Amino acid sequence: MKRALIVLVALVGCRADAESLPVEPPPPPPPAEVARSVKLERVATGLRMPVALTFAPGDAERRLFIVEKPGYVRVLRGGKLDAPPFLDVHDRVSGATEQGLLGLAFHPQFAKNGRFYVNYTDRKGDTRVVELDREYHERELLWVKQPFNNHNGGDLVFGPDGKLYIGLGDGGWANDPFGHGQDPDALLAKMLRLDVDEPGRPKVHTVARGLRNPWRYAFDRKTGDLYIADVGQDRWEEVDVVPAGTYASVMGTAAPLGCQAPMPLMSRNRWGGPLTFNVVPPSPEPLPRSTTPLAEIFNSRVTS
Repeated sequence: MKRALIVLVALVGCRADAESLPVEPPPPPPPAEVARSVKLERVATGLRMPVALTFAPGDAERRLFIVEKPGYVRVLRGGKLDAPPFLDVHDRVSGATEQGLLGLAFHPQFAKNGRFYVNYTDRKGDTRVVELDREYHERELLWVKQPFNNHNGGDLVFGPDGKLYIGLGDGGWANDPFGHGQDPDALLAKMLRLDVDEPGRPKVHTVARGLRNPWRYAFDRKTGDLYIADVGQDRWEEVDVVPAGTYASVMGTAAPLGCQAPMPLMSRNRWGGPLTFNVVPPSPEPLPRSTTPLAEIFNSRVTS
């Protein structure tokens, strides 16, 4: 039987009035062929609010690094958790629902240079992205003022171009009250890119805008396309795609929210609502036009 290591991590990303939303039927069971080939297996216990996990490139031990929201990075080695944390920043992070230590990424040349990166909200609730090395020397790469304690994004991913991608939400609270989504001068509600090999504080490049709360994202290993899981509001969850080679994209509409649906290419029901797909062709123009989501999921169970 094939085994899949599945770690479930979540933060509440939306606000909704549960009494005003429709009651959904239970989700359908997984396909039989999936149920037969996938098995959940407990690999670690004793973790405190794990929100992310990753491996370090070139790590001979293939350690699994686990990010704990209260401010720790733990190491799973040979099926056991190391007693001392790999990193302890609990005294510098804030702890509201969507705050804390949220992201971790290792430099593509980590085996040689020992550099890694963390994304956290500080004691004032503001976003900080910091570089560290094996001796834990620090270099701050990015600081962004956060107006509220939600929609912080938090993920960190190195792209196939070797650059660091940082997803930031619109800053909350709900309905993007400051209009950060389509404000080109705001860093919030954006997918950002940094060249961490630049000396000093690297220049910030905007890859996509109009995002509500890009909680997790990943690159297609074959095509280089960027897939962004963007937390919706009340009814819609969204998956956006930034095609490889695209300078930058604009997500959503003039007033982007996760609850707004694009014109779908295809749809199906999911717990009583539509799931829509729309693949956007690449464009050489910077910030060319609004890019509709690759997928949206109707969700009436999200509450906080």
